[in-house]
Amino acid sequence: MFHNLINNKVINHSEYLKEKFNDLLESPKYDCLLTLSWKKGFHDAPGVYLIRQFDEVVYVGETSNIQKRMNDMRNTKNHTVRRNIGNEAFMEEPRFQRATANKSFVPEIELKLEGLMKKSLTIQTLPLELGRKELEEFIMKELSQPKFNIRATKRLDSRIK
Repeated sequence: MFHNLINNKVINHSEYLKEKFNDLLESPKYDCLLTLSWKKGFHDAPGVYLIRQFDEVVYVGETSNIQKRMNDMRNTKNHTVRRNIGNEAFMEEPRFQRATANKSFVPEIELKLEGLMKKSLTIQTLPLELGRKELEEFIMKELSQPKFNIRATKRLDSRIK
């Protein structure tokens, strides 16, 4: 049980996660501009975030610093969702080579990826100190595993068994 100090009521863990998920869904949607000034518009605090592609939730993540994590989205080596979008969208390109945490795409694919992300992604965030991982896993389960949460699937499945 948790005690919600703002509303002065006691709620159980599941109710708390549902409430926070709804708060995240109702938070403002920010276009993915991928600039330094864009990342400064995010909270310099821990939290959970959703990434939507054409309004479909494709990724949910938790972080110790939302602003720094949004900065990570500017570099293919630093963010899984960026690699996964590029790997899916550009695998048929002639010079395609799968990106990893150690290797970016070739420059022309990086440019196309940047354009695709700016055109198709929006981000919602929820600053949250405690329970970030639990909320992230709750959301993944509720949304039947967003398509770009690939590594988290393995981690989540092993915890459920």
